[in-house]
Amino acid sequence: MKEKNVKWNPFAEEYEPYEVPDGSVLRNPYCSPFDRRLVECASCGKEIELGKTVMSREIFDAEHEAFAVCKRCEKEEIKRRVAANRARREKQNGR
Repeated sequence: MKEKNVKWNPFAEEYEPYEVPDGSVLRNPYCSPFDRRLVECASCGKEIELGKTVMSREIFDAEHEAFAVCKRCEKEEIKRRVAANRARREKQNGR
């Protein structure tokens, strides 16, 4: 497992230590969609072609570079962020 990686917790609004699978990689924003190298999703561990991954919104290394995740995990990250933002707004509005 790689060390000193963190995962953003949108509900607690803080970073927590996180271990990514051995086959996961940092996602280069300039990665070709045709890159066929197999990597593991940093969230669920599913094996996927690098060109079909997206940048995580929650999982980062020590330099705050995003790991590659599959699109299903990206959707889950978005759902968590939306739910946390909704809860924060309701708390601020006294609901």
